[in-house]
Amino acid sequence: MDIEYGWMFEIRSCGELLDYWSTVHKILVEEGFQEVRKGVDQEHTRTPYGSILAFYQNLKGIGALDAIKLIDTTLQSSMLNAIKTEGTIFVHKNGSWFSPTEGIVVSESIKTEIWKLPDNNDIKITKWPGGNHYYAKVGSQEVVVNGIKKWNSEAMARMKAREFIKLHPNEFNKKRRESAGSLSEDRDARIKR
Repeated sequence: MDIEYGWMFEIRSCGELLDYWSTVHKILVEEGFQEVRKGVDQEHTRTPYGSILAFYQNLKGIGALDAIKLIDTTLQSSMLNAIKTEGTIFVHKNGSWFSPTEGIVVSESIKTEIWKLPDNNDIKITKWPGGNHYYAKVGSQEVVVNGIKKWNSEAMARMKAREFIKLHPNEFNKKRRESAGSLSEDRDARIKR
């Protein structure tokens, strides 16, 4: 079974990770913090970081800033350790990451001058194996329309994703375009397993 991860940042040094951290990751944190600050609970967050932030707040019974500190300290430490031991990590546009393992194939790579992956606004439709519902994402954001985030058909999920884009035209990647930092050693890779 092939898993297509799509475009990911290929980070090979602590310096690259720190540059990524101060540009892309910073934006993911800001987006998640804004959601949580507005009182959005874990089940209704649209950003990956907002979801994990709400989860940690509930799990640990702590405020948003303490949760960010806890999440980021753990995350950055594990990423740095992986770079030191493995030499490379791959970071998805939603902030998730992994180090290379057996079976990982870089099917395509490009060099970029900014921290922005290709096709950031693409619509992705997913369905759990054996599941009945379809889910949609636009870029790294989960599609939620009128409080609903799962649909009975792929066509309906795609239609709702397009509706979601129309409802939030300025939201997608505005901050990423405005604050995209330069890469010191620029590598992006298209990954599959």
